[in-house]
Amino acid sequence: MSDTYDNVTWHWADWPEGKPLDYAYTHMAALVYWAILRDHLNPEAIDQELADSIRAKQTLPVCFLEDYCDGKLLDDEFTEETNQFLGEYYYGTYIEDFVALFDNDEDYDIPNTWDTYDKVVPMLDQAYASWKQAFQPVPDDDTEAIFTFLGVDVPDAQAGLSRDDIVAGLTRQATIQNQMEPKPD
Repeated sequence: MSDTYDNVTWHWADWPEGKPLDYAYTHMAALVYWAILRDHLNPEAIDQELADSIRAKQTLPVCFLEDYCDGKLLDDEFTEETNQFLGEYYYGTYIEDFVALFDNDEDYDIPNTWDTYDKVVPMLDQAYASWKQAFQPVPDDDTEAIFTFLGVDVPDAQAGLSRDDIVAGLTRQATIQNQMEPKPD
């Protein structure tokens, strides 16, 4: 059974009068475009001809959501690693980052255009790279192997910590550093 990241009907429930309905797809379509460009879509989720057409900017990615996904952004559409990333980022700060990128108060003001999608791709690249760096695989061995893997000396105070304690500490540190980084203009 698929998990749903987003569904266009969730946005239509309180849709602002006068806004084009397809704007409800924009934040999802931009993510799909990035995933297609970076090979983060599950190859079974999309017809290769459609993916090529989207890459060539002949078909808007919103068509994939409308025609193949019934307006839903599902975890089945993405690779396993991409789902790990989206589990953190999409439910975290994606919408906030998306809206800030366009200096808007809400994502309903952002059109489904190639300019929009092209502006979002670098933001997603940066978020994905930060996530990869912060959550790279850690060896299961022992404390010394973990610190060796990270390229740092084993502090005496941390020599007795468990792997889980170290990973939790590093995760907290990476999260704090990520929150302190300035957002792109």
